[in-house]
Amino acid sequence: MFAHRLKHDALLLDGGFGSAIQDMDLDVDRDYLGQENCTEILLRSRPELVQSIHASFLECGADAVETNTFGANRLVLAEFGLEGDTRKLN
Repeated sequence: MFAHRLKHDALLLDGGFGSAIQDMDLDVDRDYLGQENCTEILLRSRPELVQSIHASFLECGADAVETNTFGANRLVLAEFGLEGDTRKLN
C-alpha cells in the first residue's frame, strides 16, 4: 500500500521530533534517566510522551511518522554507555 500511494501521491511525513522534544521541559534524571540529550532513552522512561508527539504529527495531517531512532545506533548510544541496548531501543 505504501509503495502504491507513493507512486500516485505525495506523502507528508512527520515533523521535527527533536525540535518537539527540545521544546519540552524535561528533567535530566527523571525523563532522561541521567542520560542528558539521549532522546532514545525516552522510549523507556516516557513512552507515552513519544507516542503523543507522533500522534500530534498525525493529527496535523502527516501520512506517516518515523520512529524515535535518529541516534539509535551503536556509535551514538556508546556516548551514553547504551551501545548494548541498540537493538532494544530500535
